[in-house]
This record gives sequence, C-alpha cells and structure tokens, in this order.
Amino acid sequence: MKKFCAVWIALLFVFLPLALPVQAVVSTDTSSEWPGSIDLQPAAPFDDDFLAPSAQWLEFVADETPATFDADKIHYELADSVIQVDSQVTSQLATAGQLLSGAAAPQLRPDKIIAEGGYIAQDVLQQAAQARGQSVNNGSVFVDTTAGTAFKVVSPTTFTGAFAANETLGDLVKPLQNTYSVARPQLSEVVKTFELEEDTIRLTRGNISGFAPGIEKSLVLPGLAQSQAFSDALKDFKYLSDDPFIKLQFTDQTLEANLGGGGKVDVTVSGGLGIEDIDLTGRYSGFDGYRIELTLRQESYLVVEMGANVKQEVYIPLLGLDIPFGVGRISGGIFAVIGLDGSLSLEIEARDYTETTMGVRGGTKFYVPTSVKPIFKQGFTSDGEVDLNGDIDGYLKFGPMMGLELFGFDLVGAGVFLGAGVHVQADNKMLDVNLYGLFNVYVKLAGKNFNLANYKPTILRRRQANTLGYRIKVVEAFISPGLVGGTIERQVSPAPPKFEVAQGLEYRILVVPEGVAFDPNDTVSANQTEIRKYPATGYAITNAEGEFYQHDSQMLYNKDQVVIEFRVAGESYYSNPATPTLPFSSFTIAKADSFNDFVTGQVNPIRSINWEAPADAPPEQQYQWTYCSGALVNLSQYLSLNYNTHVPTGHLARAMTDEWGNFDTRKPPVSLITGQPISNDGFDVHET
Repeated sequence: MKKFCAVWIALLFVFLPLALPVQAVVSTDTSSEWPGSIDLQPAAPFDDDFLAPSAQWLEFVADETPATFDADKIHYELADSVIQVDSQVTSQLATAGQLLSGAAAPQLRPDKIIAEGGYIAQDVLQQAAQARGQSVNNGSVFVDTTAGTAFKVVSPTTFTGAFAANETLGDLVKPLQNTYSVARPQLSEVVKTFELEEDTIRLTRGNISGFAPGIEKSLVLPGLAQSQAFSDALKDFKYLSDDPFIKLQFTDQTLEANLGGGGKVDVTVSGGLGIEDIDLTGRYSGFDGYRIELTLRQESYLVVEMGANVKQEVYIPLLGLDIPFGVGRISGGIFAVIGLDGSLSLEIEARDYTETTMGVRGGTKFYVPTSVKPIFKQGFTSDGEVDLNGDIDGYLKFGPMMGLELFGFDLVGAGVFLGAGVHVQADNKMLDVNLYGLFNVYVKLAGKNFNLANYKPTILRRRQANTLGYRIKVVEAFISPGLVGGTIERQVSPAPPKFEVAQGLEYRILVVPEGVAFDPNDTVSANQTEIRKYPATGYAITNAEGEFYQHDSQMLYNKDQVVIEFRVAGESYYSNPATPTLPFSSFTIAKADSFNDFVTGQVNPIRSINWEAPADAPPEQQYQWTYCSGALVNLSQYLSLNYNTHVPTGHLARAMTDEWGNFDTRKPPVSLITGQPISNDGFDVHET
C-alpha cells in the first residue's frame, strides 16, 4: 500500500485531522446546601509566624489600600470601668524576652504579646491613666480601640528571695523592674455589646501581612515571571488573569511543612498556584449569630515530593493575611494542605474557573458560638489532571484560613480549601484512576481547629497502564518518515523519588490500528495479527541511555495507537497508548507566477532526533533534518473579496514533493488510473 502525506495550501495550511487529544472531564455542580459529608474532626492548628514582607514587596503594594469593613457597620459599647489609651501606650508593651535581651522593637503585635504575658513600664501606664482621671490598680483594664488591643494589669513586677539576695540574679532581671505584668482580660470586662453587621469586602495585596520562608521569592509579579520546572512538561495557569490577587510559581523549591504538634517535614514543590480574588463576608453579634464566608477562584498545578514517608495530613504556610477594623480584626493566612497515604510524590492539577463560596455560620449566645454549619453556594466548575506511575492515594488543597478576633479574643474562624485528590487501585496490568475535586471547610472554635465538611465530586475516571514504577516517554511518533522513539526510566528511590535510565531492557513497539481492541490484562491480546510489531519477531534492547527506537516508512498511519511493551523479570508490561502525528506543519511559497499560473515552494523540513547517534556525539549529529519527500501537495484557489474575506473557487493544483520537500505545480503527479499527468487547468494565480 502506497502511503502519502497530503498538504493543503491556501490561506490556511491544514492536514487531515488526527485523533483528538484526550481532554479532562469537567465537573460541575450547583447547590445551596452542603452536598457532601459534614463532620467535626479535630485538625492541626494553622498558626504560623510569617516573616515580615521585604521592602520590595511593600513598595509594590504601596498604592493598594488594605481592605477593611465599613466603620458604619461596626457597633460596640465598652465596659464602664475600662481605661482607653492610644497606640503610643500599647506600642510600649513588651515580652520578657524582649526586655531581658534589650531588643529595641517588639517582634509581635500587642495582642500576641498580651496573650503570652507581657510587661509595660509603670510610669507609662500611670501617666496614661492619670491623663484620663484614673489610677492603675491590680485588675485595671486598658483598651486601645484603634488597634483592637485590651489588657489587664496583673500586678507590679517585684522580685524577692534569691533575686534580692544575689546581685548577679538581681542584675539579670533588672530590666523587668518598675513594670506591670499584664494579661488578657475576660471579654465581659472589655465590652458590653458588639456587633459587626454583614459586610463584604474584596481583599487587596495590601492585606498581605507576611510570607513563609522561601515564598516571597516565588511570587510572580506583573511583568516578572519566574522560571519553572514541572516534571517533563511545561505547564502554566489556564484560567488566572495576568494580574490576580496572588500567583506563585516554584522550581524544585524546598518548603517546610507542619505535621502538627511541632513536627516538621521538608517538601519539594514545582509548578504553580494562585488565587484570582478573595471576597470576604463577615457578620457577628452577641445573640444573633455569625457568618464568615469566602468567595474565591483559584488554580494549582504542582509536583509535590515529600522528604519522608508521612501518612498524615501536612500543611505548608504560604502567606499571612490581616484585615484590621479597629476593635478587632480578621487575620490568618493562606495554606497548602497535602495528604499522601504512604506515597512520596504527587503530580496533580486542580483548576476552578468559576467562583466558589464556602464558609461557616451559626448561632451565638453571650458572644459565644453555640452552633456551626458549613456554607456552600453558587455553582462551581472545575477540571484537573494527574500524572502517576503506580498506586497512590493523595490530595492537594489550598486556600485561606481566617479567624475573627475582638480585642484579641478568638471568636470564630473559617478555612476554605479547594483542590483535588486521586485514588488509584491496581488491576493487574491496569490502574483504575479516580481524580476528584476537593471542597473542604474548616472551623476554628475556642482556639481549636476542626475539619467541618468535605465534598469530593468526581472530575474524571479512567483506566491506564500499570507500568510497575517505570516511566515511559514516547518522544517522537511520526507518521512520516515513520518512526517511534523515546526513553524508559526505572524508579530507584521512593524518598525522594529518583529515576535512572533503564538500559538493557527488552522492548518492542506495538502499533494498534483503529478498531482493534487491545487489553494489557489479556496475555494473547498483543498477539493479534492486526497489531503490527517492531521488531517483527523477538524484542529489541534499550541502549545505554534507556532509549528505544524503531523506524519503518510503513510503520504508522492516521488513527493508529502506539504502545510500548517492555519486559521485567520475564513478564510484559505496557505503556499508555500514544497517538502518532504528521510532523510537517508549515510551508514556504517560493514563487507564485500570475502570468503563467504556477506556484513553487517547499514543505518545511523538521528537525528530529537522531536516535542512532551515540550519546557523546557532537550536537550537530544528535539531530537530523527530515524532509517531506514524495508527498502530494494540494493548492486550493481562493478569491479574496477583501482583507478578511476569501471565497474558494473550487479549482485545485496538485504537485508531488521531491526528496527535499520542494513542489512545483508545473510538474503534476501521474494518475494511478489513467497513467497520465493530472491536469491543473482552471488554476489561476492572481496578483494581490
């Protein structure tokens, strides 16, 4: 059977269509009620001391005013006995460590200092109280309504016993003398009433309060893109705009993940994650309930490699968020959460291209939450993909975890995490893959985090080859000139995942025509006479670089499928099928003669890999030029009515390419039926 490649040339250059690439299944759902499971399981704390932003970041966001709630929607009445002060007083609060070390400035916010047990100079506090006609006593409560800070005087700091008798010890604690020790009061000692009417704000980059180590350098700022490494394929964001709320890209970046209970583990990530916008809705009252919800659209594509075999959920802090509103604040951060059940690596995409709203709501009594329910509304639409070599159970999700505070008191918090997970089950030579979306709500009550609700809609289900941990890459599968080449690697270390070339491995290439069923679990399936094998008998051997290569001009046709069979310990395993392509995708018109009505040109050659060249060959020998020789070229005549409108006339000119891919319509091909040259009469070349 004679094979040819047909080239159509007009204003567009079109080849006969090949099989369409497999697209990820899109999952869509809409609900006003939580569609998944609701449970209240304890979860690790999401607290983290983020590093202060750099001067470069502060300059970048200088024009972005931090979002906050409308002052007209915040109502409160202070307790009668409190003494109001300003930030000049609360800025003098310090920890014992700061005073003893002589540090010039506090490293924590005033409310954090108070929570740990702080100190303040007696004269500073006495002057502030006297200015307001008050005096300082044990139990006196001071509030700063602009900073949302409240503290209670415990007692003057005094040292007796060994500190008084020993001069050295006395000198050690001297910086703490003449101070008051302070602590957090009860909320009832600070306010009589408080209400935050429902208000929705859109966060700005000005609300970003800090970054985890290594994160700020991974930011992709407008006009500044970082290089990236994502397994063997270049991937990027599909739905995020060029200027979203936050966008991070990583190239083999090592980040520190928290295990809970103080444990840490290193995680290496490549790829990217980002959030388009975050809309925050807040409402809280003493007796009429609360509501915290977040609306966001986000996207991630990551390769995650764990530094240890961890069979529990870990979280990676990314950046801090802070929305102060005078007497209180909503603060927290954005975190990535990873779960791997004994596996050490995960390559997964999770892309949401419509907004999703989730959060928590419930009742209150005396300002204490009495119930909690998840919020889920609006439709969501998401897609995803996963790359794997064997059994794996894992997931990746990320999003904001935010908590509402009033004068430093934790009232309630909500976390909204979106992502994807994969469950893979081996079925002999095949893997059953279930990729699911992940919609997760956390709640923070009484200072503790709980996993409240989970929803796992299926994104895609598929079966793929079980390659026994081997990684097979079909690099080239060309219909013309007829070749298949690629590499095979074997996994030699699971922690961290490490691969090496699989040299000396038996293999053969199976070409499965359209309409022929091939089942890797059926031992006789590969022996069907319709399936072409290369080599025709026996097996070839991968070279020292783990490469496989077979060439035959009649090897591949349109809609064929290419499967790599390789043998391990005498047993055959198979790759996922690959679709061959026709590589010649462009052409050059050398001459279009309007007087004699002919066209000459060339189908542009391609540079393909010279699989037979040794690894140490010079670069010019590692590749070779392949020409579209002996191909039938069809040139279609169009009538141009204007710049954008072109009407086909129905006239064609045909030519055959020579060994270099050149064609000339004055040399038409010979008809296989009549044995005579095909006429190009009626084909006109017009000047434009």
